Amino acid sequence: ITMFLIIIFYKHKFTVTVKQAADYPVDLYYLMDMTNTMKDDLQKLYALGNDLTSALRVVITSNLHMGFGAFVDKPLSTYMHIYPEEVIRNPCYKFPKPCPPQFGYRNVLSLTEQVERFTEEVKKQKESRNRDAPEGGFDAIMQAVVCKDKIGCRPDASHLLIFTSDDRSHLALDARLAGIVQPHDGECHTNNNNEYDKSTILDYPSLGMITDKLSENNINLIFAVTKAMVPLYRNYSELIPGSAVGTLSRDSGNVVQLILGAYAKVRSKVELELGVPDELSLFINTTCLGGEVIAGVRSCAGLKIGDMVSI
Repeated sequence: ITMFLIIIFYKHKFTVTVKQAADYPVDLYYLMDMTNTMKDDLQKLYALGNDLTSALRVVITSNLHMGFGAFVDKPLSTYMHIYPEEVIRNPCYKFPKPCPPQFGYRNVLSLTEQVERFTEEVKKQKESRNRDAPEGGFDAIMQAVVCKDKIGCRPDASHLLIFTSDDRSHLALDARLAGIVQPHDGECHTNNNNEYDKSTILDYPSLGMITDKLSENNINLIFAVTKAMVPLYRNYSELIPGSAVGTLSRDSGNVVQLILGAYAKVRSKVELELGVPDELSLFINTTCLGGEVIAGVRSCAGLKIGDMVSI
């Protein structure tokens, strides 16, 4: 018996056209390292609060929602001081001013059109203190990304996550130092008190998981970090599509210019992300600003409001 296998290939061509729209709605969530070394930055953010919101509304969009989140690190002995007992309640007990207990991540203010509340909530915040140098920033990023309903992300808006810190962040497997072996599941675990309630149960997320979740939820991440941390976070950014890095001054005094510059950089590039099965072959041609058709390229850079490209 002779058998013949007939394979039929279907070919289809389509074009995706993208235009940079003016005054597009933006959800901006500011995620801040709340360790005691960021005290000056917290004070400056409060002082600049009205300038920040005004500049964002004028330069980026009038349709702006803002929110605020804070993080320290996992409240476990490896990452926090536990002796004497008083230090658990007040990690700054040796210092002139007390500070609140260490926490993992807290959603302080969900996204709101009442942007003046951003400054009000920042004013209420108190920095805490942890034990080791790396912070729990990636735990916080994961919750800020996957808890879209709790944070209040709009489906028809651009989503901007501003991450500010002056230190490194723990990555996957680091939590084994505290006896945590359960990998992060990539899910939302921010409870009704707006606290991350799996901080002492789940490991830190991996960079790959964070990248996948940012893409899945259509969020652009901007690392606003101090000069010494820029090389490290630039390496992270190169692995995260749609992200950017900015150098934060010692007291965050340049945060307004940093956000505006990083947002302009993110908005100036359009890239087609691919998520197709292996049996499907894609051949891509892109027409950017010059009108030239470029084979094999799926991104365009240097775009401004009103510019249009096709892929």
